[in-house]
Amino acid sequence: MNGIRQLLGSDRASLHLSYFVEAVGAQDERLLEELQVWWNVSEQNCARKRGAGIMFAARGIVVSLAFFVMVYCPLSLLVVLGWRGVSAGHGFRL
Repeated sequence: MNGIRQLLGSDRASLHLSYFVEAVGAQDERLLEELQVWWNVSEQNCARKRGAGIMFAARGIVVSLAFFVMVYCPLSLLVVLGWRGVSAGHGFRL
């Protein structure tokens, strides 16, 4: 802080101030580039996580449907065969 005060108090304060502004501007440009890189990486990570969540839900639905088909079809077949056996023995007709 004292160094800045000395620069501003000197005879060539405007010259020193222009160097200071140029140095700060270069630093700001570098920081802005770093921020842009960080933003792009962060955005890619978010997109990847959203895609993983959608895939997790899709897998869950597929597994649920497969389980339903594997259980429902054999049980339905057993009910149909059992009903035919019961109806034939008691004279019921479909």
